[in-house]
Formats: sequence, C-alpha cells, structure tokens
Amino acid sequence: MSPASTTDTTLPGTNSALFNIPKLADDGLNWITYKERMLTAIGARGLMRYTDGRKVKPVPFVFDSSTSKYKKPDGSEPTESEVEDLDDKIDEYHQKDSLVKQQIFSTISDQLLLRVQSLGSASKIWDEVCKIHEGKTELVQIDLRRRLQEMRCEEGGDIKVHFSEQLRLRESLAGMGTMIEDRDFYAIILGSLPETYRPLVSSINAAAKIAQKPLTPHELLNVITEEYEHRQLSERRTAKKGGNSAFTAKSAKGKGRESANSSQANQDVTCHNCERKGHYKSDCWRKGGGKEGQGPKQKKEKQSQKQAANAATEKDGKEDFAFASSDLAAIAKDLDLPVERRGAVIDSGATSHFCPDRSKFVTFTSIKPQDIHTADGSTVSAIGRGDVQLDLPLGRSVTTVTLKDVLYAPKMAFTLIATNRIAAAGLAVHFEGKMCKILSPSPQREVIAEIPQVDGLYADALDLHLKGTPTQNKHQRDSESK
Repeated sequence: MSPASTTDTTLPGTNSALFNIPKLADDGLNWITYKERMLTAIGARGLMRYTDGRKVKPVPFVFDSSTSKYKKPDGSEPTESEVEDLDDKIDEYHQKDSLVKQQIFSTISDQLLLRVQSLGSASKIWDEVCKIHEGKTELVQIDLRRRLQEMRCEEGGDIKVHFSEQLRLRESLAGMGTMIEDRDFYAIILGSLPETYRPLVSSINAAAKIAQKPLTPHELLNVITEEYEHRQLSERRTAKKGGNSAFTAKSAKGKGRESANSSQANQDVTCHNCERKGHYKSDCWRKGGGKEGQGPKQKKEKQSQKQAANAATEKDGKEDFAFASSDLAAIAKDLDLPVERRGAVIDSGATSHFCPDRSKFVTFTSIKPQDIHTADGSTVSAIGRGDVQLDLPLGRSVTTVTLKDVLYAPKMAFTLIATNRIAAAGLAVHFEGKMCKILSPSPQREVIAEIPQVDGLYADALDLHLKGTPTQNKHQRDSESK
C-alpha cells in the first residue's frame, strides 16, 4: 500500500515577507489599499479577533494577601492547575494582542503612534486609526479630484512630467476607492493640453470618429508624448541652426568692418588699368582688370539672365507642403484602420493632392522620392504621381471625382484634397457652417459634393458611413489640377 497523502497546513512564520505591507502615507492617500492589506495580513495570522474586539482579555484570579492564596469570583479557592491555565491564557492574549499592535505600529508614522499608543488594546488602537483616516479620506478625495480636473500644462511645459502627475493623482484616487473612468480621464487629458496641441487634438478626434473606434487614455498619452518628443527634437535643430546663423552674421559683420578699413586705407591708391583712385588693378571691374565684369551693374545683368534661365528649374524643384500633421498616420495605426478604408480630408494649406492608397490611382508613374513638409515640421516622401478617383458625398448620393496629378505618399494618414488645386481647375470651394461644398465650373456652379466638418476637419468618411448604402444620381466630374 502506498503511504497516505498528507496536506501541509503550516502557515508562514511571523517574520515572513508575506506580512510586510507598505506604510500608511502621512496624508492618507493610500488608506483604502493600506486597510485592505493590513486586515488581510492580520487575518492570515489568525488574529482577526484581536482587531475587531471579539477577543476579550481573561480576568485573573484575585490574590488574597492575608492568606497568600487566589480566589475565584465565587469566593472558592482555585486549584494549582486552574491558576496555571489562566496564566497561560492571559500570556497568550498579551502575546497575540501585541503582535497585532506591532503590525500596526510598524506601518504608521511616529506622530500617529504617539497619538494612539495609550489606548491599550489592539482593537481600540485600530478603531482610532480607522476613525482618523476614514473621515479624512472623503475630503482628500474631493481635493484630489478637483486638482486633477483643474490641472493644465503651460505652453512650453514638460508634457511627460504633466502626464506623470495626472497618472499619480488617478492612482491615488483609485487607492482611496474612487475610480476615474477611462472616458472621463480621456477628456481630462485633452482639456489639460496647451493651445498649440489643439490641431493635433482635432485630428485625433476626427480620426477616431471616422474609424468609430476611440483611443484609450494609454494610447492617447503615447500619441501626444510622441508629438512632444518630436517638437523637442525640432526645437533643438532650430536652436542649432540659429546658433550657426548668428555665427555667420557675426563673421560677415567683422568682414564688413575689415573691408571698410581696407577701403579707407586705399583711398590714395591709383589703379593702373582705369586710372581711377581707391583700388588696385587686381580689384578693377573694368575691362582688363582683375575683377572684370564683377561690378554691381554687371552682376545685376548676369543675375537677371540667370534667374530667367532657372525659372523653370526652380518651379519644378518647388517642395510641397501639407497642412495636416503627419502624426495622423500614427493615430490611424493605433486605430488599426486599413489604408483603403481611410477617407479624405479637405486641406486648404496643401500645395498638391496627396493619397496614401495605391489602389485608388487609375494612372500611376513612379517618381524620384520627393520630400513633403508638414505643418508640424516632419517630412514624408512621395514616390509616385497619377490620377485618383474618389467618391465624395452629396447628401444620400455620391459624386465620383478624378483628382489629377496626385502625389502618392504611402505614409500619409489620409487622402488630402488641396483646395487651391480644385480652384485652379475652375471649380469652387465654399465653406459654410460645418459643411464644405464643392461647386462645378461657372456659369452653372452646381453643388457636386458636400463634406461635413468633423472636429475641425472637413473629412469624407464615405468608406465607413456609406458602406452598403445605395447611391443615387451618381455624377462624374474631373478636378483638373494645373
């Protein structure tokens, strides 16, 4: 026969790390969690009766000094074994009561210990500690909630430090039994940001509404922190460039003084080429001189010719600027939104149409990577060019438009429709209320598309909210870009 199985019911020792709990904060911010941990540790030791007052201290026998003997409450004399049993019970009571008091004393401040130590039993001490902090906790909760809601990050302030303080206050409230829901904390974060982050906030809200999947507070903190770090890097680059510029200006200024001094010293010199005073032959601008053709008039004529010759080259090399922040791409990634389901945004600041979805191009030509600079200072690249067909909303119907000469920028978050290119094609763009209307060429000027405003952006969410809806009076229009 196999030996009978046994079950180990041995509890951890008194000095076990399982009974080590964090100290109670002086301001009581961690009272709720402290109380739960304390009662759990005491219960694990089997001493709960000494905390809630159910365990009563044994009453010792009365000692009669005249007879040198003990007496029971009924006046009879106890036996020697009864006296020893009672003494053992009294010792056990003091030992276990002291264990509970030590558990409490080791986790509170000296100030609080001095306040409660004279109360005697562990149950009375614990009751007093509870009364002090449970009355205080309510007021602290109100104060913390107000501080969290009124927190604002100043322009130029450290966003990371600001977010850390907000998270600390939220966790402190949670430790006191007050939970801040994700939706409320999301709104608190947005409301605490500097005004310069409002375009990014509008973009985040617009992308979330289009995707019908709002960001969590954790995702929101990541996006804004990434934007803050990008701005910090941009400021450092700008400061570095500014330092170099100042150095150049200083050098040029010094050179100018040096030149002036040199000219003053050469006033009596006669040029052997043009017979005029004030310069040497090597510096003469006239024919035969060392700097022939380099005078102000000659330079102006050459510069005019050069500008005329390079006009076309400068036009072709002009860089494109997009108004929308490139962080929209990070937002769309966090929303797990496929590029083919992202809508279009009307952009009054873009120099060209941009599209990140290769499948929307009806004609396409690969080009040498071309930098596109965004309003937030970042850069994305365009690697192709062609025509794109889009369905724009018009009430319950749609209008199919063809955007000409669109740059293919895979890292753009959404298709950007440039208003200046629409106008250049003879169409008109009219903003009224919270609607952007695109009108056909004159003289008809019929409304061919109506794009609603979503948190500050005129965004076409057609792929999402019209999916599966039958279209009526489908139009065909070409938005020719010049």
